[in-house]
Amino acid sequence: SHCSSVTIKKWMNLNKFTILAGDKDKAKITGSGILDKNNSNLKIEFKNVSETIINKYVGFRTPLKGVFYGNGNVTGKMKNLKYELNLFADTMFVKTLKFNSFVSKLTAHNKIISIQDAKVKLSDSEMKILSANFDKKKKKYNSELKFVNTHLGPFDVFGNVKIDGKMTKKRQQSYMYDGNIKFSNSWLNEERIDSLLLKYVVLDKDFTFKTEDNNKLKLSGNILFNKYPKITFKDVLLDYEKQHYDLNGSILSDAIDISMSGKKLDLATLTSLFNFPINVTGGLDFNLK
Repeated sequence: SHCSSVTIKKWMNLNKFTILAGDKDKAKITGSGILDKNNSNLKIEFKNVSETIINKYVGFRTPLKGVFYGNGNVTGKMKNLKYELNLFADTMFVKTLKFNSFVSKLTAHNKIISIQDAKVKLSDSEMKILSANFDKKKKKYNSELKFVNTHLGPFDVFGNVKIDGKMTKKRQQSYMYDGNIKFSNSWLNEERIDSLLLKYVVLDKDFTFKTEDNNKLKLSGNILFNKYPKITFKDVLLDYEKQHYDLNGSILSDAIDISMSGKKLDLATLTSLFNFPINVTGGLDFNLK
């Protein structure tokens, strides 16, 4: 690292300092300000910050991959600095899921990482992260998302989703995530979802979900991302009043290999759910391959 105009007492006045992190990472942090035992105040800019540096800071291997850049402020006591950053990435991966851009305001303090006003783009879809928090000590997290024209296979998703949960280490470099997903005021194509709560578990690219037993709408199944971008649906079941659906198969871009069966299918619901250009009514039992 390189620093100029440094006065060493109980504090350091840093003018145009530069910090280089790691030969492989090529991360560069520049800035100026005061580094003080009790009242630091630094303005910084950074680039080429990889997931390796992020993993070292949080103390475990995160599912993030990418190269980040941005700017912000570092304030407070030296033993417990507060980071308030504007964070950007042109390309970012969560496991193998690729996002084309990432923009966020990030705060890290007291072993809690918070994100606000974040936007991520996935192909031609967009998702806003209204707020997100991660407690490093307790390994707990929560987030509030807003889907804007988000495409999931044949569905366009709009609306609000809240996610909470806890991380548990299962094996070396492997974590299990389990908690709740709550949908509110959401739309699946033209079908409105007022409220829906799912229990979920994520382990080794396997997403398992289930509604509570007393729920009027019962939904359960597995979605596998181990061969992403191919997405596999396994025993996805939906029961609503007298209607029953059973879905298995996979989707890869425009290649769809799905088997589906249903009983007493409400055709009016089907036309709104799949955006069919015609309106039909009545009930139907079917097998689709």
